Amino acid sequence: MARVRDQLVGCGEVVFPFECNKESNYQNTCDFIGVLLGLLSLAQKGIRNVSLRLCGDSKTSLTWGLDGHFRGKLCLKAALAYILASMLFNIVVVDVVHIPGVDNVICDLLSRQKITAESLGIDYRLVTDLSHTSSLYSLLVLVDPTSPQLLCSEEDFCAFWRQAHQLIGQISFERTLG
Repeated sequence: MARVRDQLVGCGEVVFPFECNKESNYQNTCDFIGVLLGLLSLAQKGIRNVSLRLCGDSKTSLTWGLDGHFRGKLCLKAALAYILASMLFNIVVVDVVHIPGVDNVICDLLSRQKITAESLGIDYRLVTDLSHTSSLYSLLVLVDPTSPQLLCSEEDFCAFWRQAHQLIGQISFERTLG
């Protein structure tokens, strides 16, 4: 099996379409949604059938991405979308690397919108489309952890699954410029 060196293949920035009001109980889910968006961005770039190493400063989102032991109701929708996307695109996390927060400065600044990809000199062709008209953004709305609908019935689950499947299918056809 060929091993590819670490290489920047894309990045993105988005303001969540939901408000967590700085409540810490949403932190792990929001971090994990970042993992989901990363996986979907790879699929959008046509990357399939790969093994990934996740790197980041959230031990919880790294663990969830690697072993699938998701915890709590708030992450349920993101977890289901992650499982579906992983299956559809055969993108599997096989390793994680925890980066202490003090060493993860650039990513933290990007996530807090203190700097932009452009200000770092990142080629615009590597920036994932997360505009309000993109399917990625629509999926982000769908996995909103603040939404009162927590998939409490079979009907809720089936409706969510159909919508997630449709959006993930659209994402795979929305190629980015890169």
